[in-house]
Amino acid sequence: MTSPSPKPRCVILGSGGHARVVIDCLRASGAAESVAAVDADSTRWGSAVDDVPVRGGDDQLAILREEGVTLFAVGIGQGPRAKLFAVGRAAGFAPVSAIHPRATISTRAMIGAGAQIFAAVVVNAGAVVGENNIVNTGAIIEHDCRLGAHVHVASGACLAGGVVVEDGAFIGAGSTIRQGVRIGAGAIVGAGSVVTRDVPATQTVVGVPARELS
Repeated sequence: MTSPSPKPRCVILGSGGHARVVIDCLRASGAAESVAAVDADSTRWGSAVDDVPVRGGDDQLAILREEGVTLFAVGIGQGPRAKLFAVGRAAGFAPVSAIHPRATISTRAMIGAGAQIFAAVVVNAGAVVGENNIVNTGAIIEHDCRLGAHVHVASGACLAGGVVVEDGAFIGAGSTIRQGVRIGAGAIVGAGSVVTRDVPATQTVVGVPARELS
């Protein structure tokens, strides 16, 4: 009887609360073993995220590669996610997708590299979730939605059919996006908002119905 192959090993870029959820998701899915985290905040060095040690800053990445670590996951929810994603790739690691086993994902959906899809999420047929996306707990991505790279859809948000979300946009917790609406690159939709018309790039909208934040 042969022993099971060891899981590929992963470094987490960042060590805050979001990193805990990513680590938990990777464990639940069995996609990778999280063996270390790195963080620019030196006050975190020598601590741990749950039981994953925070080894130091980015200087540790080359050492971890020499130790046989091959994968990375971005462990921050907001801020420089795109930058950290580029750092991980430049250091020679491959992005691992963290997809919780209690997420429901259509076989007709497409999921990009390094995407993080948490428990109770629904991604329906024809949807495209881009690389380095977060689709947080309980969010719904309906049929034929298209999410660009580095998008964060927060907990409980609902994107109706055919919504387009461009690179780097943020969709706040509990918000609702009407079918066919386009959210521009870098735009922010405030928590609990109801978006009924397109949102230009970099604009922040809030309210019911959503209006530009003045």
